[in-house]
Amino acid sequence: MDIRKIIKFGNSSYVVSLPKRWMEKNRLNKGGIVYVSENGNNELILSPDDKSAVPEEKELVINTNSKDLARIKREIFSAYLNNFTMIKIVGSNLKENSKKIREMIQQLMALEIMEQTSDKLITKDFLNMNEILISELVKKMDIVAKAIISDLKFSLDENNAENIAERDQNINKFYFVIIRAIRRELEYPGSIKKENANLLKLFDAWHVAHQIESIADEVKWAAELMSKTRVTPKEKQEVNEIISEIEGFYDKTMKMYYKNDKDFSYTISDTKNGIIDGSRKMYEAKHTPGLARICSYLESMTHKTHEILRRVYS
Repeated sequence: MDIRKIIKFGNSSYVVSLPKRWMEKNRLNKGGIVYVSENGNNELILSPDDKSAVPEEKELVINTNSKDLARIKREIFSAYLNNFTMIKIVGSNLKENSKKIREMIQQLMALEIMEQTSDKLITKDFLNMNEILISELVKKMDIVAKAIISDLKFSLDENNAENIAERDQNINKFYFVIIRAIRRELEYPGSIKKENANLLKLFDAWHVAHQIESIADEVKWAAELMSKTRVTPKEKQEVNEIISEIEGFYDKTMKMYYKNDKDFSYTISDTKNGIIDGSRKMYEAKHTPGLARICSYLESMTHKTHEILRRVYS
């Protein structure tokens, strides 16, 4: 690390000398231009290029020949997460897979099909990343997650698994946009203009969003299993009591996250152990097929909720 003295220059400016080897490495000379930006950590970033100048268009071609649908989906999602604004999907097998590929595209927010032929499909991303607020997307994920956790209490009485799965897809859409926004900010510092986001805040936001997305997956899988599982009235009551405890734990956790209330987060942290102990006692005492797996999903939801709480007091 080099240390430089600050020199006063005129009435309103200060000057810091630049290392000669850095100037030579970047082929800069007297009269050249450097770009200075602030990264949110109270640090200045000095660059020979304008890192905040985000390219208007990024284009990628995906060839589907000799690839199964799982591979095609991974490539489409990868392109979207890496902020490619134009994705061209080509291949001789496109016609037979067209319906499935369209369903994949519908899982990605603001990605629209612009043109389609028998061997070509062109999509364009219409999401304005300059208007994205990561904190608002986390809140939207939270609202949907609270609703499906609450609805899980009805899954032993009715088959609501498909409805919960559809809402889980909405959570996924928000989560993917958060990943895109964070990657964009890391590649082009200052691109999230509406949010004072330093690296720590970006990490925290990603961590919380990841846990919410994972909790929603557990709810989805639990709902699917519960709709197929027959339990006694007493078992149903016990399962729903545990779900209610998780619902309350999750709600309090998210309130602590928004308030950044470390003191109260310590207080409710032990709630996790009580929920897990109750779940384990229930399935150890019962022999209904599927009940142990249901409880494992509930325990996983509890652990992931506690991981969010860790971000508050850590």
